[in-house]
Amino acid sequence: EWLGSLLKTYNSCAPLARATRFCGSLAATENRDLKVFASHCFYKGKAALSFCPGHPTFKVAEDGRIMLMKQGSMFLEFAPSSGVRQYDWTQKQVMALSVDEMGSLVALTSSESIEFFHDPHLLSSNAGKVRKSLKVEPMSDRSGFFFNFDMANKQDNVSLHLTVPVTKGEFTVMRSSFSYTIPYLMGWHSLINPSSAQHVRSSQANADAEWTK
Repeated sequence: EWLGSLLKTYNSCAPLARATRFCGSLAATENRDLKVFASHCFYKGKAALSFCPGHPTFKVAEDGRIMLMKQGSMFLEFAPSSGVRQYDWTQKQVMALSVDEMGSLVALTSSESIEFFHDPHLLSSNAGKVRKSLKVEPMSDRSGFFFNFDMANKQDNVSLHLTVPVTKGEFTVMRSSFSYTIPYLMGWHSLINPSSAQHVRSSQANADAEWTK
């Protein structure tokens, strides 16, 4: 779920800073892999929230057709604060949002709340032993949203709660980014440019990485 090597750039003049993290790679014309860094992060008093897209995966069929194997996801990373303007990314937790969940966030109004539950053992005998949830609820003055992340691991007797306040402007950035990215995560860009599906290399940026933490 940590999507690769960390490369941060801070903007001390703003309440939020930007960070870039490895989310995939592209095959360059020189027959070498180019690392692609693209992410955005909100740094707040008690925790930080970063979001980064993980590309869809494709396979080449025997007849040469390129087929979508799995849609991409939007990775939300929550890291607790370890000091003033410092965050412990080794203790981060990841929530991999599907395109449908992203759409629900895009459609969220300033007076609505929404909650997502993820369980890697859903519909099995181990259901409920490990669970992550994300509740997004409006601030009382409608100036933004609280992103409340909870993780409960009954197997290891571990739990974690992190809250990140997101302003209306920051949420607009997130909403716009999600709207732009959704068609790509669905693999629709490959319909227009089939070669783009061949260029994408597999990486840790897939939904299964949510549970490697």
